[in-house]
Amino acid sequence: MANSEISASMLKYPIAVVESSPAHKFTGFMIVRRQTGFSVLGRVPNSQKFGQGYVFDSCGQIFRYAGSSGKPRFSPKLCVILDNLLVPGFLSRLVELFVYFGPELMTREKVLLAEFKSRLLLAIEAHGSADVDELRQVLSGKTGFQDVLEGVDWWRYCGGSRDRDGHPI
Repeated sequence: MANSEISASMLKYPIAVVESSPAHKFTGFMIVRRQTGFSVLGRVPNSQKFGQGYVFDSCGQIFRYAGSSGKPRFSPKLCVILDNLLVPGFLSRLVELFVYFGPELMTREKVLLAEFKSRLLLAIEAHGSADVDELRQVLSGKTGFQDVLEGVDWWRYCGGSRDRDGHPI
């Protein structure tokens, strides 16, 4: 599908965003539940937030992304200053109601549930988040795309071995 035909309005939330390169400074692996879920309240959008990766949505679409979408975005150093002022961050949150600040969607593919699970597991494993054996077991019983994403969200917060702070080991 051509780039001009892909837009953020095609996403059905919740979505999973999985960064391909764990070496990227702002590497991400997150579940986003709505368009306003890409930034944190009190923070302005960073120009380097997204590198390259995949977006998995609730209707079985897999998007490849490269870079960040949405204006205005600021350099990391300017973000530190603006975040400390707080007001620009709160204003960014209002702007986010109308502007999509997620990853720049490049390609789109609709897949069946089995392939969706498989490619999501591969993306998470390639990201280096953790050992995905437990996640594979969690997802084996899931019967819908949204169910799969909810399973991933549960696994992120409750599954696997954890360090003292609750992060997966």
